Amino acid sequence: RELDSRGPAPPTRTEPPARRPSLPVPPPPLPASPPLKRPTPPSLPVTRTSLDTTSSESEDNDSIALSTSVPALAQDYEGHDFPTFAKAHFQMHRKGLFKARTELDKICRWKRATMKLALLESCCRDADLLAEALQAHRNVTGYMGDRSSSKNKDGHRTKLIGQLLRCKQELRDEVYCQLVKQTTLNPSSESAIRGWELLLSVLSTCPPSEQLAPHVGWHFGEHLSSTQESADYTQSVASYAEKCLVALPQVMKLGCRREKPTLLEAQATSKGEGIPVRAYLVDGRHLTIKIDAWTTALDLADALGSELGGVSRQDGLRVFEVSDEALQERCLDDDERVLDVLAYWDRMQLQDKKKRRKSAHYKLMYKVRYFYTDTLSSPCAEELHYQQARQDILDERYPCSL
Repeated sequence: RELDSRGPAPPTRTEPPARRPSLPVPPPPLPASPPLKRPTPPSLPVTRTSLDTTSSESEDNDSIALSTSVPALAQDYEGHDFPTFAKAHFQMHRKGLFKARTELDKICRWKRATMKLALLESCCRDADLLAEALQAHRNVTGYMGDRSSSKNKDGHRTKLIGQLLRCKQELRDEVYCQLVKQTTLNPSSESAIRGWELLLSVLSTCPPSEQLAPHVGWHFGEHLSSTQESADYTQSVASYAEKCLVALPQVMKLGCRREKPTLLEAQATSKGEGIPVRAYLVDGRHLTIKIDAWTTALDLADALGSELGGVSRQDGLRVFEVSDEALQERCLDDDERVLDVLAYWDRMQLQDKKKRRKSAHYKLMYKVRYFYTDTLSSPCAEELHYQQARQDILDERYPCSL
């Protein structure tokens, strides 16, 4: 056969396919896009407040009292009598020039005279703590009217609360012991009721130690059947003992306050009264709910959902702190005290006023924090989610092309 003299054929050259026009990079997912799985809300202890809210979540088991009814709470503290604590921790050698030993019964009951030694032995060993303990006792007896003072009782309470917020736990226990002493076998009904007012105010500010708390609870339970009343019969030791008994496990879970209570809050708390707070919705409506010093943001969210009708915490709505300037907002922590937030606003406004600056205006809002894909619990919850999504688009939080 005759071969082709041209040699092997060169490889066939193929033209590259036409390049497809590049597509625009898709934008990142919007913050409001629903997650695939509903996140589980954090399991936090929900305390009993004036809102009478209930929790569907299990409570921690390390509380000093797990009961909810007043008689059951009193029963939890049985066997933790206060004289037993005093016998183990009080400075008993305090009589006369040579510091003779005093009687246990005497050191645990009311006394008009101003102390010259702290009750707790740990405070007597520290010169600074001793000085603060004696100053605290002057404020306690001044508020109760057991000693004459040029300062009004609100001034004594404000000074004592400010002292407790910045002191060591030993001094807080000392103040609790002083108040238990001054409200035990007090012959004056007026003085006794003022002492219980101050006890309730201290319970709204800081807790006693875990070691002292059951003995303080025992003292509350012992006075549930007291017959002492105010001159106008509007207040009684028994009603204050009940309020203190309920407040004790709450403050043990919440811990110490972050802010000094405002005067309005302190006056309402000392009387065992609630404080009306206004919370706004996205559509401009507002609800007014009475809260107390132990109400947390989660408590308030539960109360607002109940007031609106069938909105549960699983629907993703929480309480926000919103500033009118630049639409700044912050979702409150579930265990954050609502009145701490209000006290912070008040403190900021006072600072701005002193420096002659324009103050920012804050308000509480009940808004959607989590957007869920599954079915919501009620038509009201669906409407709140819709209003939230619509408002976020109008405010250009979540851009939308039409």
